[in-house]
Formats: sequence, structure tokens, C-alpha cells
Amino acid sequence: MANYKWFKVFDSREVAEKVVGLNQVVPVELDNLKIALARNNKGFFAVNDACPHQAYSLSKGFCTEEGFLVCPRHRYLFNLENGKYQGIDCAPLTIYPVEWRNNALYIGKPIGFWAKLLGL
Repeated sequence: MANYKWFKVFDSREVAEKVVGLNQVVPVELDNLKIALARNNKGFFAVNDACPHQAYSLSKGFCTEEGFLVCPRHRYLFNLENGKYQGIDCAPLTIYPVEWRNNALYIGKPIGFWAKLLGL
């Protein structure tokens, strides 16, 4: 199991939901790591912001009600829960854990062995 350094992104659920509207994505930078923070009807999800196809910013895309993040460049679909591409020719996204603690939203960035393995 990976070890994480946790970053508080929002102090309250109310603020988080105002900033990240339903089926929207916003950019977040954590310790020089660019993340796309998405929200759909299942909750909040954090993935690497660069599309593995051509490194276009996924935070400029949007979410679907079915739980996919849509790349704004070529409309590639990625599953928000596991990062998998819905086709055959693209690598999956790196996903980051999201947790609520005392009504605040946190995102975990891998540290140690897993960070090195993921190139972080």
C-alpha cells in the first residue's frame, strides 16, 4: 500500500461544491504536481491533469453523468474511479486518493517507493 502526503484543498464541502460544479473539472497544483479535480454525482475524483495521449490539460474538459472524464482535445473518455481509457490505444490516468476529514477535502500525493515508480 502506498504512503501519501495529504494536502487540504478545500476547508468545507460547501466551498468545494461551489468551486467544482457538478460534472466539472478544475486544475489543482499540489507540491508541483498538476491534478485535475473532478466532481460528478458519485463525488470528487483526482487524476493527473495531463492526458496520456498528447498531454493536453484534462482540467479543461468535463465529466459525464456516467463517471467519465472527457479530454477536451480529442474527446477521449477516462473512467474517474480507476483511470482506465474507454478505448484501446491510450494509457490510463494516474488517480489520487480523495478524502473528507472534518468536512475538509484532502488529496493524497504518493511518497517514497510509489512516488518514484509513478515518476512523481
